[in-house]
Amino acid sequence: SGENTQLEIKINRLKIHKHLIFISPTCLLTLTFVKALSIYTDSNLPFNNAVIFCFSILGTLLAAEKVLESWLYWIVIYLVAIYVYTIKGLELTALLFALYIILSIQGYLVWSQKKQHQKKPALH
Repeated sequence: SGENTQLEIKINRLKIHKHLIFISPTCLLTLTFVKALSIYTDSNLPFNNAVIFCFSILGTLLAAEKVLESWLYWIVIYLVAIYVYTIKGLELTALLFALYIILSIQGYLVWSQKKQHQKKPALH
């Protein structure tokens, strides 16, 4: 009917040890991709490409779970991407990723504010 049925989004935070639990296998996956990119492609930045790829998966999973710190992951990922695109001479693409950093900062601030107004803390 005419009711506002907007769902409340619960923002979560993770303790540092949980981040380490997620980061550790992502680092191992990154190293695997570095090796694969080095063998099967002509990438001259296999480490950076692997970091962007693997940590983007982690960032997406954390964002899907509404983990506040996911925005911080994205900021770091975008910084690496800016470096790669600048090295490759793709300055406009690097500029686009700079815009993504600004949007990620805004996302972090919005989610942080929502987290402060939640009824019950959700620290996992």
